[in-house]
Amino acid sequence: MPNVVGLLTLIAMSGLLVYASIRAARVRSRVARWVGIGLSVVLATAVGALSVLTIIGLVKAQARHAPVPNIKVLGTAEQIERGRAIATSFCGACHAKNGPLTGGSDIGEHFAIPIGSFVSTNLTAAGPLRRWSDGEIFRAIRNSVAADRRWLLVMSYTNAGKLSDQDIQAVIAYLRNQPGAGVATVEPPDGLNLLGLIMLGAGMLPSGACGDHRHHGAAKGSYGAVRRVHPLLSGLPRVPRRPFDGRRERPTGPDRTRPESGEGMAA
Repeated sequence: MPNVVGLLTLIAMSGLLVYASIRAARVRSRVARWVGIGLSVVLATAVGALSVLTIIGLVKAQARHAPVPNIKVLGTAEQIERGRAIATSFCGACHAKNGPLTGGSDIGEHFAIPIGSFVSTNLTAAGPLRRWSDGEIFRAIRNSVAADRRWLLVMSYTNAGKLSDQDIQAVIAYLRNQPGAGVATVEPPDGLNLLGLIMLGAGMLPSGACGDHRHHGAAKGSYGAVRRVHPLLSGLPRVPRRPFDGRRERPTGPDRTRPESGEGMAA
């Protein structure tokens, strides 16, 4: 809602500046007339461009989608143990502010520029996942799309989507086995502000490529690397790097020690 108000404000300002240029054309002094017209036109063009970029950003922010896979995780002891190892090392950096998997950390505070608020979700039974299906949790990890179809922006900037089907299902089994802890997730949990939408619309923020929703086997390569993001977003929480080649038993957390230049400016 605040972003809509901001957009309407920009549109209104653009209209007022156009009106000001019309009024300036009636000024008798030639110098004052042309200065007034020129200044009003330049400002109206700039504000109008910001309005257009905001609209593009709003469209991009809502454009991410992926189907919900029809899966039901068995929750075997082996899956739970595997999921515990993955979640501890991979999820802890963002989802453990006040306790394991309890969320509550505003990742946006770590960014070099204030593009919005992104509060990590409580992943225990006290959070919203208790109302999500296994398929919806799978989609959130693989495609960074929440159950309510929101774009999980910070998730899309990590390599969570590269976890294998088996590892994602192991994480789900572990999360399902956790008792409630901490407090409920802030609503709305995250979102770009007006500046963030303008930057997204201008292509100055990574759009976060939506991962392939089809099931696949074990992923090869390190799960430790974070997707390439713009240096302005390089302040994600850090955890020690532990390489993983997709074949070893020990999983790894994300490597946030070597951010690279982004795709959108360079999910």
